[in-house]
Amino acid sequence: MKRSILVLGIFLMSISVFAQRNPIDSFFEKYSGKDGITTVFISSKMFSMMAGIDLDDEELEDVLNNLKSIRILTVEDSTLNKTLNFYKELEKDLNLNDYEELMVVKESGKDLKFLVKEKGKRIDELLMIGGGPGQNVLISIKGDLDLQNITSISKTMGIEELQDTVKY
Repeated sequence: MKRSILVLGIFLMSISVFAQRNPIDSFFEKYSGKDGITTVFISSKMFSMMAGIDLDDEELEDVLNNLKSIRILTVEDSTLNKTLNFYKELEKDLNLNDYEELMVVKESGKDLKFLVKEKGKRIDELLMIGGGPGQNVLISIKGDLDLQNITSISKTMGIEELQDTVKY
């Protein structure tokens, strides 16, 4: 009996050692709740509640029903914004082969990249990663979406940069 428990314990520890964390989840955990950083998380339950409201917009209701989550991480503190670079930090941990680039903007030491992870012909996750002085932001949108859905989300949330992705 003791031997079985010992073997089970070793097995469970080895699983936890070899389990790889999603770099995006780890990044949100690392910075969430820190001073000078704003974190927003909108769950699928919230989208379900919003879809239940009579919106008089079938397209928006469809989008809301297909969203799993939206997470936003942004640096508000100007001093912290000078020392951090979300883009460079994520670039070394994120397996870019899992994503397709939609758009890249490089300007005055600032980088902004839009990436999508697809399942079939649908978008499973969209990432917007910005890094550089005054522009550290990470937006993760998960769901069963297409580019037109992303445009609808960006208009609703007022994210102008995402509205341009449908052109690509």
